[in-house]
Amino acid sequence: MFSKAEVITSSAFALIVVAAATAAPTIQANIPAFYQHQKAWDGVAAWTAPGGPSYGGGDWWESAVDSSSGNRVQVGWCGTTAWLGAIYNWSTRGYTNLFDHTSMDPDVGPPYHANRSWLERANYANGDLAWRTNPGNGGMAWTNNVRNYVTYHTGVNPEIQRYLNRGARIDRLSDPEAPLDEKWNGSAWVPQAGVDSGYTNYYNLFKDMMDRGGTCVVRIGVSPNANNNGNWWTNFHVLTGAGYEQIGTDFYLYLADPNKTSGFVGAGADWGHQYAENSFGGGAPIGVPYYTRVKLNGNTISGGVFDGSRIDALYTMWVPTPGTATLVLAGLFATRRRRD
Repeated sequence: MFSKAEVITSSAFALIVVAAATAAPTIQANIPAFYQHQKAWDGVAAWTAPGGPSYGGGDWWESAVDSSSGNRVQVGWCGTTAWLGAIYNWSTRGYTNLFDHTSMDPDVGPPYHANRSWLERANYANGDLAWRTNPGNGGMAWTNNVRNYVTYHTGVNPEIQRYLNRGARIDRLSDPEAPLDEKWNGSAWVPQAGVDSGYTNYYNLFKDMMDRGGTCVVRIGVSPNANNNGNWWTNFHVLTGAGYEQIGTDFYLYLADPNKTSGFVGAGADWGHQYAENSFGGGAPIGVPYYTRVKLNGNTISGGVFDGSRIDALYTMWVPTPGTATLVLAGLFATRRRRD
């Protein structure tokens, strides 16, 4: 399918330009397509939470209480897994502890962290991030939970920004820590303040942030089409940014969708399509065959399983080397440029 692959590297990041017959998508290196339901099943009563993350393949991960039965059912949150994809990318840039916790042995254990497969490490890291979000049930990771996870495992405070679709413009929110796009003022949820980012569409923002070495996490809303195109989620969905492509006047994003698996017999969307450790010959699901390609019409997805859904938020993250990248990052957000 692809005739050429050229790796473009710098001291901070790598982008892969994949030349096909008609187009050349730019793909960020080392973005995995992890699966949010790897240790979760729809409608199955779960047992007592174990008290923390684990490497096991079938125990509790994240769960909720079903209102009709009162049973605890296992679910798996898209946002937690989408953020783990971005975190994994930074683990390949010198921050190994973000995904491989071998350095914690023998001081911590059991479980012992050395000699684990990619799937075991994904299970543990996703559970770790979910557990930090909600120690009782696991939960949907927001920017403050991601920041706490990264700082705990690296000692470095990551630069995380959130960009919100305001319609005529895209704002960079003044406070990226609050969940969703509102903030509790003591008596009610109120819209967050933001400043004009200088962008009017997410494609240019996504491309620029990725070209500069940042990782991107994308949040989309429910489609206005009947039954949300058959998707089970009823409010929003979160995906990891993996790449971009322009063909003439058409613009595309490549996204790692936590709700599905690809590349092996039995892969599919929603529940019940778990990876096996040998699904890809021992390696993690990384690369174009594992991503979902979406076409953008403005800030709205056109065609495919997300047809009609609007991108309503974009999150960006850098994990700078202490004392070297901080001023560069500050300059990214101090300089405003109008982008159509």
